[in-house]
Amino acid sequence: FPVTIRLLIQLLASKLGVGALLFGQVAGHGVGATTLFLPVIMKNEFRKTDWTGICYGLSRYKRFPLFTTWAGLLNTGGTQLPPVLITAFFGATATGLYALAHRALSIPIALIGDALQGVFFSDAAEAHRNNKLGQKVEKLLDVLVQVALPPAIILVIVSPDLFANFFGKKWREAGVMAQYLIPWLVMQFCVGPLTLVNAVTENQKLGLYMQMQLFIVRITTIVFGSFYGDILKTIFFFSLGSVISYFAFLWSILSISGLSIMVFFKAIARGAFFGGIIALPTVFYHYFFDGIIALVGLSAATLLLVGARYHAYVRRGI
Repeated sequence: FPVTIRLLIQLLASKLGVGALLFGQVAGHGVGATTLFLPVIMKNEFRKTDWTGICYGLSRYKRFPLFTTWAGLLNTGGTQLPPVLITAFFGATATGLYALAHRALSIPIALIGDALQGVFFSDAAEAHRNNKLGQKVEKLLDVLVQVALPPAIILVIVSPDLFANFFGKKWREAGVMAQYLIPWLVMQFCVGPLTLVNAVTENQKLGLYMQMQLFIVRITTIVFGSFYGDILKTIFFFSLGSVISYFAFLWSILSISGLSIMVFFKAIARGAFFGGIIALPTVFYHYFFDGIIALVGLSAATLLLVGARYHAYVRRGI
């Protein structure tokens, strides 16, 4: 229903231009919030609410809106500003290449990461109360690393050819950009779901500081790279800075959870070992074979290895 309202307003007021789009978006979200809010206030439980308790709750958990809102704004800015800066420094073509590379890689990462984050969030608060948060964090981090590394290693090898075959030869450079972006996106995938630890342990201020340094690093690396006049070098600096920032973020989360950073390094070593084995068919094709038959055969072998790896992981009860 909210989506219908939004689209209806945007269509009816389309002659007003951009204002209609903005108004329709706000109206749609407003209707959605209202449909959720009204049933709540109509319940008897709501009418019997202890307002003293509500005031206490507002005071007790004021750090959530105070710090998390700004952290979310910085996170969004750090994602949305880079394409604007790339356009300003390198032009629309470079932005198109970056946008395609980022979009192609980030969509599956977001879908899987959000699902794992939801599972983690459902149990994290109780685990923290029972002094078992560290176990939960270690388990989830291991899963994230093992899920991310095998496809990441394969994509690092074949991204230019993959983009050239799927989107056309003129998009091959986007595949090269994807190679540079993969380390950052792997770190984002591994750290993103774990940021809920700051909320569970009420360390929202630390989360804000981490988002602030990530935002500054991202913007600074793009401006720094612009002095070289080379978009690929800029993307390299941007990705490297993001990796370092997310590593600092992860280190702080592990410290809060009572874990050593060696937990991450051990997971990386194990994931890289099995990921390298799984990527062997791709390496053989890339350097020794050609043609669609060889590609299909080696792709099937790669998928079988990936499936065997994940099946073994599930059997371990992870």
